[in-house]
Amino acid sequence: MLQEYVSIVSRLPFVEEVRAEPGYEGLGIWTVIDSEPFADEPSGQVYDAELKAVLSSPGALVDYRLINRLEYGDQNTAWALPQGAFVAWRRAPRS
Repeated sequence: MLQEYVSIVSRLPFVEEVRAEPGYEGLGIWTVIDSEPFADEPSGQVYDAELKAVLSSPGALVDYRLINRLEYGDQNTAWALPQGAFVAWRRAPRS
């Protein structure tokens, strides 16, 4: 399920990172994006990817979270990510 999701969202140019944390209620997945604050299209594309991943693994317990760093201005968004989550995928630094 996680691999399926990462394979979809990693192709979206505004997705920067995917973190995951197994929990007692299933898998928590945090997707970090950099896009126009409060724009519908980028978040809609991430939601579509979530739906595709869920449909590919019926019965899987998953809790998705989406964080757009540009909506927080200069604030560090590390507080929004669980400390125990591992990096499932991260975009290579752009040159």
